[in-house]
Amino acid sequence: TDRYGRALRYVVLTDGSNYSTVAAGAGMARAYTYKGQQLSEAANIVAAQSTAQQAGTGLWGPPCYGQTVPN
Repeated sequence: TDRYGRALRYVVLTDGSNYSTVAAGAGMARAYTYKGQQLSEAANIVAAQSTAQQAGTGLWGPPCYGQTVPN
């Protein structure tokens, strides 16, 4: 749960894949662990993000280059 008491869950797509992993692999999401919670899919999401970063995919490519916070 997060600080507001909401249950945090994974979304599983109809093909059985994890939405968070797919989104991170497409460069459309960042890996994030709330308050150090141990998450079963965390390593897969981080690996997918790393692949997207290395390929310069999505937010890791132009024009963002991983900078998603306004200057």
